Amino acid sequence: MAFAKDTSQPIPEATAISSILQVFAASGVLDQYINEWKRKPAADKTYDNFQEHFDSANLLRLEELTTKQAGFHSANFATPPNAPATASAAPTTSSNSITVDSTTMYYCWSHGLGFNPNHTSATCQRPSEKHDHTATIRNPKGGCRLINTAAFRRSPS
Repeated sequence: MAFAKDTSQPIPEATAISSILQVFAASGVLDQYINEWKRKPAADKTYDNFQEHFDSANLLRLEELTTKQAGFHSANFATPPNAPATASAAPTTSSNSITVDSTTMYYCWSHGLGFNPNHTSATCQRPSEKHDHTATIRNPKGGCRLINTAAFRRSPS
């Protein structure tokens, strides 16, 4: 495994995949895609296929993101009671953003999805050590999978 090259004991692919699957299972976010992975033939369960499968799965998950998952489940209370109901538009994505019900979030490899249009992988002011400036929401390249909503922001010290 590439991330184990600096150690004297390489991590076997099967061990890495098993460990990552345990993390995914504990999160409860990718259950459907974990089950799809488990149904694959053993010969197809390589690390490269694993990474491709879950990168695609995460993109699908992000495209299906609802406003409730993004922290806007109480936004409907701001609508006047007599306002006409409107149908929700399907989520749309560009290379660095996703829009759901008129709410746009932007992707950064180091920090995940957030609301700042000036904070993407290409414009990040606080990149992590292995930050990839070319990563996008359509191709996160193994970057951060967090959704940063107001509820998760750190308060100033």
